[in-house]
This record gives sequence, structure tokens and C-alpha cells, in this order.
Amino acid sequence: SYPDGTVRSVSNALKKLSFNDGTVGYIWAIKESTADKCPYSSGIYIFISFFKNNKAQSSYLIAERSSGGDPPYWAESEISATIWDNAEIYIARIHKSGGEEEDSEEKTENSFNYILEDGFLTDMDAE
Repeated sequence: SYPDGTVRSVSNALKKLSFNDGTVGYIWAIKESTADKCPYSSGIYIFISFFKNNKAQSSYLIAERSSGGDPPYWAESEISATIWDNAEIYIARIHKSGGEEEDSEEKTENSFNYILEDGFLTDMDAE
């Protein structure tokens, strides 16, 4: 944490995945939060880092649950991923935010389909 104690964070290794092309993926997380004052934030962020031939290739955010705000404004995000044995990865995202007005909530949702190729994700939906 910082000297004034307003930010706390922890990082943890979670899992190792091996793919048929020799790529290895390491899943790891960061958890952070601020002190109970405004503005505030907290969240857990899960990443995957890909290595090919013992060389770092890329890293991606694959999951998140976070929120924050400075009342009356607020926001929260949620990301989830599914990783299949054939190296396909599906990522879904939801973001919500709001403000002073009761009906001011906004929500966006999107999803992405990727395939792992030589340590990098390629968008399967790109044309």
C-alpha cells in the first residue's frame, strides 16, 4: 500500500494452461481497493499471459469484477471468459454506470471470440 494507506493491492498466480501448439498460458490476478472514502474503487482483475518457446508473447485481461465512484456517480464492470481445449477463447463484457438521476443508468454489453495463434489472440469475428 501507499504510505497514506489509501490503496491496497495483492497479486496471485492462479493456474497454468498448456495448448497443443506448445503455447503455455499463465493465469494470474490482481485485487485492489481504496480506503473507504471518495472517490472509491475496488476490483479483481484476472489476466492470462502467453509464452511460446519460453518467450513472453502477450497478456490479456480475461476477467474482471470492479466498481467505483464519487457519489452520486458510479460505475461497475464485469468481464468473464471461457477457454476451450482447442485454444478458442470467448470473452463477455458488461459495463454499467449512473449518476444523479434515477433513470440515468447506462449499460453496455459485448462479447468477443478469439483463437490462440502462436501466443496471440486473433479475433474470430473480424472480417
